[in-house]
Amino acid sequence: MSEDWQRVGDNDFAGFGRKEITARRSDNGDIYLVVADDSEQDQVRLSYNGVELLLDIERKFISPEGVYRLSGGLSDRGDRFGIEMYAWVELLLTSPAVLSYWGNAILLRQDFEA
Repeated sequence: MSEDWQRVGDNDFAGFGRKEITARRSDNGDIYLVVADDSEQDQVRLSYNGVELLLDIERKFISPEGVYRLSGGLSDRGDRFGIEMYAWVELLLTSPAVLSYWGNAILLRQDFEA
């Protein structure tokens, strides 16, 4: 995949459609649900063990191949997903999708679509 990502403006529409992704935690194998819907350009919903967190989208990128990368912080800065506080999250809408959790420029965990 190309590294020539183009930033989508904050007020510009990113047409990634609606994606319901079942992701597997790499640390313990548990499953959680990720819902990205382009009708909600500011948030992605993550559900795990009955708890819903929101990924507040701060940056949107698109590759020349049309793949979207959404990133930002979680609405709950706690440890409900086994993520270090204040982690930065990147959702790569490839097939399979990839969620990367970053802390202080270090990759903490990478989860993949199950």
